[in-house]
Amino acid sequence: MAGRRSASLAAAAQRAMVPYTLGLVGGMTVERAAEIAPDVLWFQLYRCSRNEHAIGFDLVRRADAAGVHVLVLTIDVPVRTTRAREVAVGITSPFRPTLRMVGGTLASPGYLRSL
Repeated sequence: MAGRRSASLAAAAQRAMVPYTLGLVGGMTVERAAEIAPDVLWFQLYRCSRNEHAIGFDLVRRADAAGVHVLVLTIDVPVRTTRAREVAVGITSPFRPTLRMVGGTLASPGYLRSL
């Protein structure tokens, strides 16, 4: 389901001629996104864990070969922040799922299938 939503958004961006940014863990491959939105596709690359530069370089090569013209580099700060909305819903660091969270997830089979 997530792949269909991503494809629909990419197609809408192409029709409107506005940028569509495919994230590193997006709902489709960069090659598929380039087929759908060849003129407006941007690719977002996060720094890979453990400085796996070969993975990052491979992803950049794939994006370039697919015709992506804009690369968005995302670098997160290595400090955990406390957001009011996360505190309000019980998200902690490190993440520890509660019985209520697990129950809510299991009660949503559509969400589970979309993963």
